[in-house]
Order: sequence, then structure tokens, then C-alpha cells
Amino acid sequence: MRPTRTVFAAFVLFVVAASGGDAYAGDGSNLLQYLPPTASVVVGIDVDAVRSTPFWTTLMDVADDDSGVQGSLETLQNDASFDPRTATHTLVLAANEIGANANDHAVVLFEVDYPREGLTNVLVADQYEAGTVGEIAYYRKGQSTVAFLGDNIVAMGNYDEVLPAMNVAAGQGSAGVTGAVAAQLGAVDRSKGVWIAAALPTSDQGAQAGRASIDFSNGLGLGLTFLMVSAERAAEAVEELRTQITTTSAQPEVETLGLSTVLQAVQVSSADADLTLNVSVDAATWTSVLGNLTEIAKEELR
Repeated sequence: MRPTRTVFAAFVLFVVAASGGDAYAGDGSNLLQYLPPTASVVVGIDVDAVRSTPFWTTLMDVADDDSGVQGSLETLQNDASFDPRTATHTLVLAANEIGANANDHAVVLFEVDYPREGLTNVLVADQYEAGTVGEIAYYRKGQSTVAFLGDNIVAMGNYDEVLPAMNVAAGQGSAGVTGAVAAQLGAVDRSKGVWIAAALPTSDQGAQAGRASIDFSNGLGLGLTFLMVSAERAAEAVEELRTQITTTSAQPEVETLGLSTVLQAVQVSSADADLTLNVSVDAATWTSVLGNLTEIAKEELR
């Protein structure tokens, strides 16, 4: 399987969920206590906010074209009477790596209305072995782990990343991200449909960490901030990025996808060591771009 397919398929699986309710915190705050301290990147999705947008439609369109995703959904619906697309409210993903192998070192936390007995039966039938951490039940096959942290919270992913969440739920310890990721998590705007906080590979010249908030409610609204090594480097990067944006937006393949309009809407600025990019694209333009990207994504998944 090609890396692009692996990452995208995993992402689709993580976000095949929808619906919301007043008992849930769409910004992910109910789930942050369960995150592994070693996380390099954290992504939050208020699926209720995203569900009514063209972005959600695009995700579902791509998911419908992937046999693996469809097979998993059919199993859950037929054998557990459970459809995650209509039962999940919020999700937060945390990974210890950034890149093609991130999904092998990740945990996804869901606020979800789930039938425990039905899901347990599906896992056992798939040869997952039962275990407990305190009073927290989990099911594991190799490193793949599903843990029931509470009546409406489920963790799934690599065992080492799910374990801190189980310890917290069992009252046997504490978790939560630390260091640069924690600082970005504290600064990112979590009121939007999607938000990201990350620590980046160390560089003498580049960014050290970053955060992003994405609003799909009326086109595309993106705020992206990188913490650079110094205020001087941030100011230099502003001019470099403006030049790169101009060059890239003029490339024929970018124009064909409709991305030139998106790139031309990017506003770049700096304040102290923060380098910030803001983008606002109207709904019609963004819907057109999504249509083009959908076809590429489907091709990758074939």
C-alpha cells in the first residue's frame, strides 16, 4: 500500500463520524486529559460542525469509493447495529510521529454513543483479546487496541499510545501533552471545526512548532501559525513565503486544480517569532477546489 493511501485511508477512518449534542464538547476539551504525553501532533475535529459542510461531503464521497472503509462500516452496521457516521460527536487524534507512519503510533479518542456489547462481539470475532487496566476494559490484537474509557468515550490505536488514556480513566495516573505541543494546544483556536497543534522536527532555520484552526462553515477559513527560531527568522520567512506563493500559484497544474485562487488569498505576516498565514476563500471557490481534489484522492485510493 502506498504511503499516501495509508495516511489518507486512516484519516478517513478516523473521521467517518457525525452528529452532535449539548452533552459533548465539540472543541475536544473532554478528551485532552487522555492524550499521551509524548504526542508530537494533536488534531481535533468537531464533527457536528464539519458535518454540514462541503468538506464533509467530500470525505464521505471518498470513503464511499474505498472498499476497506465500506467493509468496516458494513461489519459495524450488520454485526453491532452501530453506525459511527451518526453516533460520534467529537474526536481528537494524537500521534507521536508526523508523516507517513503517524497512524502506526497514534491514538484516536472519540466522544460517541456506542453499543458496548455489539462492539465487543465484533472485536472478539476479529480475534481481539480482552484485557483490563484497573476497571477499564480493552481489546487488543497485536498493537491494535480498542479501549472503553467511559460510557461515551472510546480510544483506539496503538497500544502504547492508548495505555496512558486507560491509566487516566482507571484513576492510575495522569496524561496530557507536554512541551511545545502543550504550548501550541493552549494557543490554538479550538472553536473552529478542525484544529491542530504540533511540534516540528528541530531546525536551526525553520519552524519549531505550529498550530492551525480551520473553519469550513462558509468556504475555507484557515489560520496557520509557526513558531520560528527567532523574530528575525520569522520576518525573513514572510518575504520568502510571499515569493514562493507567487511562483507556485502560477504553475499550470496548480491553476488546473483551482488552487491558484486559494494561494493568492493567503496573507502572510509575523509578530515576534510567530509566522502566520491566514486564508479566506468563498464557498463557491472552495467547493470547486474540493471537487478537483476529490478526484485525486479517489485515484490514490484505487
